[in-house]
Amino acid sequence: MQSLIRKITLVGLLVCLSTNLPTSIYYAFFAVFVVLFVVYVFSKMKLVKLQKVDLIALSFILVWFYGIIIGLIRGNERQYVFANFAGLICYFMYFILVNYRIDVNRLIKFVLLAGLLLSLLSSIGMLSYQTGIRIPTFLSGNITYSSTGQVRIYTATLPVAFSLMGISFYQILYNNKDFRFLNLHKKNYAFLLFIISFFSIFIVTASKGFTLGGISIIFIIFLFSYGSQITRKKIHISFVLFIILLLFGTITFNQLGYFNIITDMFSSEDIANISRYTQLDYILDDITFWGNGLGSIVPGFISNRESPYGYELIYFNIVHKFGIFSIILFFNWIYMFVYLFRRCWNKKNIINNVIMLSSLGYLLETLLFFILL
Repeated sequence: MQSLIRKITLVGLLVCLSTNLPTSIYYAFFAVFVVLFVVYVFSKMKLVKLQKVDLIALSFILVWFYGIIIGLIRGNERQYVFANFAGLICYFMYFILVNYRIDVNRLIKFVLLAGLLLSLLSSIGMLSYQTGIRIPTFLSGNITYSSTGQVRIYTATLPVAFSLMGISFYQILYNNKDFRFLNLHKKNYAFLLFIISFFSIFIVTASKGFTLGGISIIFIIFLFSYGSQITRKKIHISFVLFIILLLFGTITFNQLGYFNIITDMFSSEDIANISRYTQLDYILDDITFWGNGLGSIVPGFISNRESPYGYELIYFNIVHKFGIFSIILFFNWIYMFVYLFRRCWNKKNIINNVIMLSSLGYLLETLLFFILL
């Protein structure tokens, strides 16, 4: 029974990571995971003892509960309260996986496989549209236009591909023979997977956010790779390869007509940024010490009629909702980044840490936007 529950959970997790379905379906999956976990606990009658590192995931859940309480006390629309940042409750999956004693290496493979599937499907969908050759994919219906003028397929779950892009890029430079999943120990396969993930993240989405996240990952890999070498007064031959790849990527990006995504990233004239800059003033005026609680709406400005509590400036929105307790969330994210970066700098368990650090790509994107704004 316990083995079956673990297998069902892992299969369901892979489905969640590698698809782009309505949010309600993912919450249904999560509910099933929780029910199965309850059955698992009752069958085993034992929980894994919490460690210090587990407090990170626990604190996310506790802050979410705080936001719910404040939102209800302030009389925010009940439906909005429970819908706002509802994804934070999914940190409970961490405790489910810990109690199942799921091997980290297996989870990493799931993430990379999911990133490859989403990258392939989104790329095929875009190529199908551009060539006129009808190749049905469940992502082909998401074709829209970006604020910078490009046709795009925006897939909210695609950030999972950041891990694949990061590790394939690292493998091109260093070619670690010990990591053989998806043949990443072979440079030609690593290069192919990098092109696929790069194309989906930078070209298919035509998103300033995804582009900034991708650039952040490449820069960070450069920083811990060559920064640590320079401190040791050594430089790897791969530095030349890095420069070649950087030039190739820049020229390709420009030739395809996507370079304005970078130049207009923080432009006050970009139609999407105009909305963000407008939001900023209203949100800052409504921030309080204790927060306005989940489901709160910023007076005078609504970004989305269907979800009036949501705003594109995510980090400012977090401060608006959780107030002083948002510091806990920021501390957790910074701690995760610093911890993983230091381990990569010191080349400790380098493959796993590069993958996990790369998985923070979309988080880094929003953080950089928060800082540079």
